Amino acid sequence: MSQVTNIMQPQSLPDQIAEWLIREISEERLAPGERIREQYVAEQCSVSRGPVREAFQAVEKLGLIRLLPRRGAVVSPLDIHELKELFDIRAALTRVAVCRAIKYASDEQLGKLVTSARKLQLLTSDEDKFFIASNAIGEEFIRLTNSEKLREMMKPLHIQIQRYRHHGFSNLTARNASASAFLEIAEAMVARNEQQAQQTVESVTGKLRAEVEKTFEA
Repeated sequence: MSQVTNIMQPQSLPDQIAEWLIREISEERLAPGERIREQYVAEQCSVSRGPVREAFQAVEKLGLIRLLPRRGAVVSPLDIHELKELFDIRAALTRVAVCRAIKYASDEQLGKLVTSARKLQLLTSDEDKFFIASNAIGEEFIRLTNSEKLREMMKPLHIQIQRYRHHGFSNLTARNASASAFLEIAEAMVARNEQQAQQTVESVTGKLRAEVEKTFEA
């Protein structure tokens, strides 16, 4: 198991433990419905139980675990209704992000985003490489918005959607749809047409959500 010392350095020890918990849950090494014992986390991360409790509270706010009386921390179940809601909220924030990127990003920056999106299409056959690259593109996109507040709002959504990675994006068709969505949005941004870009976000997000839901329910 990875220990806290291997995590990218956040601000505090509870933050580091929270990052570890997020990874374990997203990768389903801690499965939906599984109880997470404080002592287990403390041993894995080589820490006392105090910061583990703080980390549990932070991860609960993200909706990844539930803190239940007499049971403690339990990994939240996956829910198709939650997935639909997350997609709707992310689509709304993405429309805002697209408009800000069109306003603040240079032609060179938008061109690099298109190049990254095209490269992503070449990685869909490898699930792990695809998600590393798609996460990098997502970070690149948010930087172009010139808005720390927007980044703070979208990060929890990204973490929550990541939980569905092994279900909604586990097949090649869903990954191809995701890569195509990235490219269509990036190309619309290069045209610097806000209305067209927002319509593109609405269209490709709807298609992608349908594909992910179909895979999740299979």
